[in-house]
Amino acid sequence: MGQASHERMILRFWQNVDRTDGADGCWPWLRATLRKDYGAAYWQGKTVAAHRLAFYLTYGTWPEIVMHTCDNPSCCNPAHLEAGDKQKNPRECWDRERTYSRHGLRR
Repeated sequence: MGQASHERMILRFWQNVDRTDGADGCWPWLRATLRKDYGAAYWQGKTVAAHRLAFYLTYGTWPEIVMHTCDNPSCCNPAHLEAGDKQKNPRECWDRERTYSRHGLRR
């Protein structure tokens, strides 16, 4: 893929994110969704969660899990995203009083 094509894909991604709430607000994904309202973006031949792609485009890494500090699954604001792992994610769910039954945590 050429540089111009890659830049067009990045531009197209951000055009599908509503950034009208400013730097501190949530930036919801405006297109298709996956389960539980996570945005669905198409990147390099694969469907990926939009917030994960936003994290990658901003920070240059694909962590094991990308977590929302705002608890809004459609949010793509990099300031609301942080790298996590399979141990931290269920703990965060529990601390924020959300059910995470896959790991046996329930409220």
